Parts: sequence; C-alpha cells; structure tokens
Amino acid sequence: MGDDPAVSVTNRYGQIHGISGLYVAGNSVLPFIGATTPSLTAAAIAIRTADYIVHSSSE
Repeated sequence: MGDDPAVSVTNRYGQIHGISGLYVAGNSVLPFIGATTPSLTAAAIAIRTADYIVHSSSE
C-alpha cells in the first residue's frame, strides 16, 4: 500500500495501481502489521476502502 507503483501494489485506498475499479481491502495490503490478532486493523482498512469507493463513485 503506497503512492509509488514501483514499490507498492495498491494506493492508500486499496485500489490496484493502473486498474480502475479493482480494490483490495483488509490485511492483505500490509506486509507486516505486528499484531497477533489483526481483526480491528482488517476491519478499519475495509471500512476505509469502502468509504472511499462510495464517495468516489458519487462524484
């Protein structure tokens, strides 16, 4: 997850670089989170991505 497509697969909102409409939500966008039970992190990332999709599609 990052702004540079050369070193990250998704942007900060989970959208795959260069592919419109394809998003990844959850812990799969983070290489390491340092938690033994990352459930809240996964939920937060998924909610953030969903919120971004809803707001960007209404523009």
